[in-house]
Amino acid sequence: MSAATHSLWAFDDCADCMDASCDPDAGLPFCGVQPEFCDKGKIGASVTFPVGEGASNRRCDLYGGNRYIISGEPNMDEMFACIAQVGISAGAHTAEAMVRAIGPEWVDGPNKCNKGFLREDALVVVLIQDTYDEVSDGTVESWIAALRDAKHGDDDAFAVLVLTTDGDDAFGEHLCDVWIGEKNRLRELVEGVDHGFIGSICAESFEPFFSETVSHIVSLCNGFVAPQ
Repeated sequence: MSAATHSLWAFDDCADCMDASCDPDAGLPFCGVQPEFCDKGKIGASVTFPVGEGASNRRCDLYGGNRYIISGEPNMDEMFACIAQVGISAGAHTAEAMVRAIGPEWVDGPNKCNKGFLREDALVVVLIQDTYDEVSDGTVESWIAALRDAKHGDDDAFAVLVLTTDGDDAFGEHLCDVWIGEKNRLRELVEGVDHGFIGSICAESFEPFFSETVSHIVSLCNGFVAPQ
């Protein structure tokens, strides 16, 4: 699942709209598209129609009728690319989106944008942001508490992977510009959980990061026992 990290849902230019429902003559901000409730302005809600500069700008037709990818998806590469290409049009409430995506508002609330996503098996969260997360509501402690609540207090039932700036890394090799100031809260999040991993957003390739972390996650999942 790709969760919305900002509340903006509007086209800058109708020529960007790639969906069959687009009507360039209909005008901004929706260009003839009728967004669903869960599409528009809902931080943490699952994304199936990314909109904005550099986004997919079309409806991602996911197998099974859910707002997230499930086993059996016949077009896995295409659909993952579709929901993951969210563009660069707004500031990112990255950690806040994580908290709300697994919280009662979208999982159990009346609109249930993320209905069925949070299951009893292990949870893997991937957060990608090229800057500090300075705008998300809450504290690092409250973000970790939300993960624990979602997984019944089992710290071995979730893992957090973060790709972000390494400018605040006091001991690492700086691939990004060094930023003098407080530590990135996303780094503090990783350091605060039992299974946290962080990589540089400025790395030439993310393959080494994911190769290293996936082996740990597979081992973690193989040993996971769902609550009875």
